[in-house]
Amino acid sequence: MLLLAVCSLAASCSAGSEERGRIRAAKEQLIGLYGLNLDHGFERLELKDHGIYVQDGMSSGRQFHHEGHWKIADHLLDGTEVILSGALQSDSGLTKDRTLTSGEIALRVHEREGKIVLTRNEVADWDYSRLK
Repeated sequence: MLLLAVCSLAASCSAGSEERGRIRAAKEQLIGLYGLNLDHGFERLELKDHGIYVQDGMSSGRQFHHEGHWKIADHLLDGTEVILSGALQSDSGLTKDRTLTSGEIALRVHEREGKIVLTRNEVADWDYSRLK
């Protein structure tokens, strides 16, 4: 009986997650090229099958190129996240010495109009949309 109650609770919580568009996705579904347009620049993000990502773009008039490692994290009731280790933080702009800051970025996996989207900031609608 307890197991039935737990499964019922998990199903109802999962339904709330799906309403927000968050989904679970396998690594194979996420591999590809994505783009993000920001007020002060753009980014192109490529997730490669061997756990490497490539980040290219322009922030505040400065071009950048960066490579790092990515992995996925599945959350029981809240879908999948793509974790970029050591990623450049172009949304924060340049530091005083004109360098970009870096750190871990967690991208939530959503489905919008039948396509996978990686959301960097849900409030600001910063979505990496699939390019290829």
